[in-house]
Amino acid sequence: MTPLRIFWTGLGSVAVVAVIIGALTASSGFVYRHWQDPDRPMEFDGDRVVAGDNEQVDEEKPTPTTSGLRPKVVVEDATYNFGRLDPLTMASHTFCIRNEGEGPLQLRKGPTTCQCTISDVAQKELPPGKAGYIRLEWNSGRDPVFAHSATIFTNDPSRPRVYLQIEGQVRQLLGVVPNALNLDAIATDEPTEQSVVFFSQVWDDFRLSTAKTSLAGLDWKVRPLDDEARKVHGAKCGWRVKVILPAGMPRGRFHEWLQLRVEPQGTAENETQYYNLAIDGRVPGRLSVFGKGVDQHGAIRFGVLTSNKEMKKTLLLKVRDPQRKLKISRLTVQPSFLDVSLEPRAASQDKGLYALTIKVPKNAPRCSYMPPRPGKVFIEFDHPRIKDLQMHVELAVVKDKL
Repeated sequence: MTPLRIFWTGLGSVAVVAVIIGALTASSGFVYRHWQDPDRPMEFDGDRVVAGDNEQVDEEKPTPTTSGLRPKVVVEDATYNFGRLDPLTMASHTFCIRNEGEGPLQLRKGPTTCQCTISDVAQKELPPGKAGYIRLEWNSGRDPVFAHSATIFTNDPSRPRVYLQIEGQVRQLLGVVPNALNLDAIATDEPTEQSVVFFSQVWDDFRLSTAKTSLAGLDWKVRPLDDEARKVHGAKCGWRVKVILPAGMPRGRFHEWLQLRVEPQGTAENETQYYNLAIDGRVPGRLSVFGKGVDQHGAIRFGVLTSNKEMKKTLLLKVRDPQRKLKISRLTVQPSFLDVSLEPRAASQDKGLYALTIKVPKNAPRCSYMPPRPGKVFIEFDHPRIKDLQMHVELAVVKDKL
């Protein structure tokens, strides 16, 4: 039976680095335990905490030479960039370490930044003027960016640790850009479309088909990537998928998903895979209110006012509906002295933008409409779908001076 694999968003794999050192033995410092793997030590080397290997290591590091003839460790090109590799590919690189000092150079294997296997070694010291070789082996894994290192402990007092770095890029078996859809303030009465690119830097061809989705009415269309898009993604092949969300989704936040079936074509291992595309977003109401004078609960906060001054707040109303014209048919306010008006923003009525002004007139009577008994503004509209708007008003009017 052909095995199945599901690609989840953000899925990566742990690359394996094997350190084979022709002139080393192993040692460890202060050891923690890995939080996910108690059998995997975590070594604090004075600068950072790195994951060690699962094998038995020596108990002592080289003691730095502080008197007499001193060694000097020299490493040419401590960072090796392998360029690009296919996923799950084994590779290796040999580093050269030289002793350009006057005393013998002691070397010990330290930890690596991932789980590793370390072979036995015979030679422990490099005489002055001699060189040793360190071979790192790794599995490229699946993550697009590869960066791992191995630590070598020495008795050189000026360089007690040598870090050997392996880096490069791993070709993507299946790349998805963006790897999830995050849609804010989508249209209420019409479908919403968003494009996603599926590509491979390894396969010569693959096919997409629907497996299932959590959203009723969701649709999608697909067309091949053009030459420019393939070049941008470094892809051998790919598809541009247009995801279409249905009109009339309920107001509020949503968390949906689309699962696509991915079938490589013409490969030695035609392994069917599935990709779960997360689709998150928000469907706003047909009428939204913005402004400094309104809080997140829709309350208009005037606070404590003096009766000898007029005070007003102007809010912005945004109509999200094919019918942009908004007109008050009935108005109810409490306290009754509130003056409320609605006017289209200059040259913006066709965009559905209105200014809602709430005014507390000068010489308003003393009163208190603070929580838990606030005032209110209740507006009924002459509109086929936007029926009304209700907002609390928090205010208190005192004498001329506070």
